[in-house]
Amino acid sequence: ADSTTLEFLHHFVGALASGDVLLSTSRQAVPTQLKDLTLVDVCLRKLTEKATEDFIINLFDGRRVSERVLKLLTSRTDGIPLFIEELVNMLKQKALVGDKGGEIDFLAPDKLDQVPTSLRESLQQKLDSLSHAKETAQLAAT
Repeated sequence: ADSTTLEFLHHFVGALASGDVLLSTSRQAVPTQLKDLTLVDVCLRKLTEKATEDFIINLFDGRRVSERVLKLLTSRTDGIPLFIEELVNMLKQKALVGDKGGEIDFLAPDKLDQVPTSLRESLQQKLDSLSHAKETAQLAAT
């Protein structure tokens, strides 16, 4: 699991009192067979533009981040926290960003075509980097 999920689960388990709990996620409505149960519906929303920028800055350890980096990440991630994390990590790993004049900025603007434009493209890039696991993942997705 990713670090955000692990952090959530750790917090969730620590906050639980004794009792039975079922945690489930779905994009669909609760089935009618479960309507009589005591349910807490938590709807996750995308981050606002300001919250996205704050999150990006936090992922760069609170350092100053150039407007170009903020705009690119904000426009391509659509406020999805996991995707924001993925793109920031990818930029760091590929050394596409770094300190430039006291702020985080693109080191090689000519290589921005390496930055995925969508979550689907990001996942495809990850799959493409895998060898044998790629076929398994594609088969599992069908």
